[in-house]
Amino acid sequence: MTRFEDDTIADERNSARLRHKFILWGVAIASSLSSSGLVQLRPSPAWAQEDPAATQDNSTNKQKPSFDRAQFSKWLADRDYAKAADMLDAATAQDPDNALYNNLSLSLAMSMMGSDAEGALARVHKQVDGLLERPTLDASQASTLATAMTYLTSMMREAAAGEKLVQVDRAIDKLTSDDARDHSAALRNLNNTKARLLLADGQPAEAKALLDGLLDAERVKLDPADARSVQSFLSTITGYAQLLADDFPQQTAAAEKEAESLAIGLLDREDAGPEQLTPLFTLKSSMAARLTYTAPAEADALLKDLADRLAVLKDRLTEESQLEQLGNFDKQLASLRSRVESALAREALIGTPAPEFDVDSFVAMEATSMEELKGQVVLLDFWAVWCGPCIATFPHLIEWQEKYGEQGLKIIGVTKYYNYEWDEETGRAKRGGEVAPADELAMLERFRESYKLHHGFLVTPNDSDYSSKFQVSGIPQAVLLDKEGKIRMIRVGSGEANAKALEAEIESLLNGH
Repeated sequence: MTRFEDDTIADERNSARLRHKFILWGVAIASSLSSSGLVQLRPSPAWAQEDPAATQDNSTNKQKPSFDRAQFSKWLADRDYAKAADMLDAATAQDPDNALYNNLSLSLAMSMMGSDAEGALARVHKQVDGLLERPTLDASQASTLATAMTYLTSMMREAAAGEKLVQVDRAIDKLTSDDARDHSAALRNLNNTKARLLLADGQPAEAKALLDGLLDAERVKLDPADARSVQSFLSTITGYAQLLADDFPQQTAAAEKEAESLAIGLLDREDAGPEQLTPLFTLKSSMAARLTYTAPAEADALLKDLADRLAVLKDRLTEESQLEQLGNFDKQLASLRSRVESALAREALIGTPAPEFDVDSFVAMEATSMEELKGQVVLLDFWAVWCGPCIATFPHLIEWQEKYGEQGLKIIGVTKYYNYEWDEETGRAKRGGEVAPADELAMLERFRESYKLHHGFLVTPNDSDYSSKFQVSGIPQAVLLDKEGKIRMIRVGSGEANAKALEAEIESLLNGH
C-alpha cells in the first residue's frame, strides 16, 4: 500500500523504496494509504539519522569505530548485499548499541527481500530476538523493535496468523514489563501491528476491541491544552482510522471528528504557532492520504482546508523561525496535493474507452487487441518483477482467474523491460546489466511459472507512454474494463480493501451491470 505513497515506476531504482513498504497478502499494514494498499512500512524517525551518542562512548569519551556509510549505501545500490552485511555486522559487533546500525540492518533486510527472502527474514528475526533478550530497551531500541516486528510479521510468508501474533505479543510483553521507561509510542505501533494481523485473520471485532482500549487509555491521559498530549492522542486516532475505516466507518468518523475538535481548539488559541498546527495537520493530511485513491475529491477538500488554515497562521506570525517551520508544512502539502491531483486524473478516466495496447511482446498469451477483447471483462494489472506489493496481489489474481476465467474475465499483466534476468541458482529474478529483451522475456516466463500465475503479460516498448495514459504513478495499479472496453474502476495498491472492491466490480460487470 504503501508507501504506500511516494511510489513511481519511472525506473527500477524505486524498488528499494517499495521493498521498504513490502506487505504480504492478507496483512493490510496500516498507513496513510491503508485503503489503497500502498502500504507504508516506514522506518522509525531515526532511520536515516545518526544518533550523536552512537558515535562516541560517553563513559570513556573514546571514539567508536568508523563506519563508511557511503560505501554501505553503494553496496546496497549495487545489490552487493554480502559485502554490505559483512561491514554492518562487523561495526555492530563493536558497537551493538548504535541506533544507526540497528536501523540500517532493517534497511539491508528489506533490500535483500527480492533476491534472498530467507536471508532477509533470518536477519530481522535475529535482530528482534537480540532486542528481546536485552534486560531493558531505550527509546530508540524500543522504536526499532516495533518497526522490526512489523517487518518480521509481514515477511513470514508461510506462517499462520497465530504464529505472527505470538511474535508481536512477545514484543508487547517486553515493553509493557519495562516499568522504568515510557514506551507508549512503540507500544502503540506494536498494537497497531497486532490489530492488522487480527484484521487479516478475519477478526475485525477483536481488532476493534484492541484499538478501542488503546484509545480509551490515551483519552485518560489527554490534556486538551497541551499540544504534545493532543498530538499523542491524535496519533492513536490516526492509526485507529487507518485500520478500521473500512470495517467500522461510523466509529472511525466519530473518532476523527473528536480529534478534529481537539486540534482546532489548539489552533484557535491566540498564541497558536507551528506546534499547535501540527496535530490538525497530522490528522487531516493522514485522512487525505487515506482517501486519495478512493475518494480524491474529499482528499482535495481536506488539503484545501489545511492550506487555508496555514495561510491564516502565516499572516499572524512574524518570527522567522516559526515561518520557516510553516514552510515545511507547505512542502508536505505540495507532495500530498501532487498525489491527489494524479488520483483526480485517474478518476476522470472512469467511463472512457481504454486506449489500444502498445506492445513489444506478449508473454504466455496470444497476441490480442482491445477490439478482440470486447465481450470480456478485462483486468489490466500494471506491475514489475521487483515490486513487493505487486507480488502481494498474486494470490488474488490467481484466485480470480480460476473463479471467473470461464465466465469471461481476462487478466493481463502489464510491465516493461527493467534489465532483469533469471538466476538459476537462486530460482529468482535478479537485476542484470544490459539484459537482452529475449533473455528478459525468458525471465518473465520463469517468473510466471515460479508464482504459478494463470494469466499472461503484455510488455511495452522502452519508449512507451502506455502506462501514462492510465495515469500510472504507483504500482501495482489495477484497471478494470467492462465488456465494451471502457474503464470502470482503477485501484492502486495491494490492500485487502482494494481486492474486495475489485472483486465486487468484476462480479457486477460479468453479470452485465
